[in-house]
Amino acid sequence: MLDENGDELDQLTLSPGDELRLTAFNVESDAAVEELPPAVREGIPSSETRERRNEETIPAPRGTDLEELHEAAEAAYPDHSLSIVHDDPVGPDARRMARPVRRSSRPGHHGQGPHGPGGPHGSWWADDGTWMLAPPLNIWHHANVPTELGFVVETTGSFGFVCTVYCGYGHPYMAERSRVVVEE
Repeated sequence: MLDENGDELDQLTLSPGDELRLTAFNVESDAAVEELPPAVREGIPSSETRERRNEETIPAPRGTDLEELHEAAEAAYPDHSLSIVHDDPVGPDARRMARPVRRSSRPGHHGQGPHGPGGPHGSWWADDGTWMLAPPLNIWHHANVPTELGFVVETTGSFGFVCTVYCGYGHPYMAERSRVVVEE
């Protein structure tokens, strides 16, 4: 997570009523990355740093290496989706996702299927606003611009990042608890 100056943040602390503006992008989308402010572009961790972080987080698979599985996943599942989910559904091992609470009637980016908000996972936006801080942000590999969302924070609690679109072997580990904390 980077701020507008390109500085990496471990955690963002907000209060109810604060406005949060999110800009999400797929590092594989050169066009979207190019649209970011220069300070943010320069703050993006290098591919070597991202690879090292993956190795620290994702257990080594049997019979192959993580890099080989990552390349296969990028080819088969190039799109991602980021949700900011309450820490309770994410769970202490950061591998459980919040349960789908309502199916979306909108088709996904690639039509009905697993690659968008209309896919089999349904919508992750809770009716009572307690499970998610915001609706999922779709992060397309071929996007020409970053995905942006702005909203006023109304729910208190501790929230983590979760990828909500299946993206290969490392998908269960694409969850980080307590990245956004909203305090009274």
